[in-house]
Amino acid sequence: MTTTTEAAAPTPVRAALYILAWASILFLIGGGPTVLYVMTYSLPSDNTLSEFVPEFAQSAFELVLSGGLAFYLSVFSSFVLPAVTNFTVRRLRREKSGQHRLQTGMAIVARTLLVVVGPCVAVLVFNDGCYRGWMQLWDPCNEEGYFDQSVSVPYLQYFVNVPIYGSIDLSLVTHEAICNPGYQSGTCARSMLSVLGPVLLKKMMYAPLFSALEVLLWHAKRRYNR
Repeated sequence: MTTTTEAAAPTPVRAALYILAWASILFLIGGGPTVLYVMTYSLPSDNTLSEFVPEFAQSAFELVLSGGLAFYLSVFSSFVLPAVTNFTVRRLRREKSGQHRLQTGMAIVARTLLVVVGPCVAVLVFNDGCYRGWMQLWDPCNEEGYFDQSVSVPYLQYFVNVPIYGSIDLSLVTHEAICNPGYQSGTCARSMLSVLGPVLLKKMMYAPLFSALEVLLWHAKRRYNR
């Protein structure tokens, strides 16, 4: 008579912590660089981040992101995301029969959120063609009344043959109109294409290379295990 003992499934609290850790790690190393790329795409040099990061470091960081983000996302999608997801699934589900299905579902959701939804939301919030969230990091917008402009128009009128001189103050532009313009209708879709289009196109070009590399690594791993 043989008996098999299976490890107990994790408690709901532990399972929630595993999922939270999985999502946090993937967001930091997968979604973080894309969000930073979108932010730096529209951010001018006179921004509040200059207090913490020198301008030359920002320029170098922006150059690295613009040139290597697509390659990084390809490496992340092909190797990092599956490895982190596989590790999490093994902690969530002890039975091997359901691990593959759970891992596939989690990987699809993570790729969709990090490669498509997350970047689109970042462009929607920060880009100049959408909600212009980058202005909240712009030094002039953090100075109250910086863009307020008004003009005083003199006038002359007669009252009972008595000349009366005066002036009318007219507001030309307000600080709120510049720094809180709201949603830019008609330009947001084009902004998404101009910002994310080149990155996603390069990532698609890397996809066949990394797909072939995954197969080669799988065969090499099988030979090594023998």
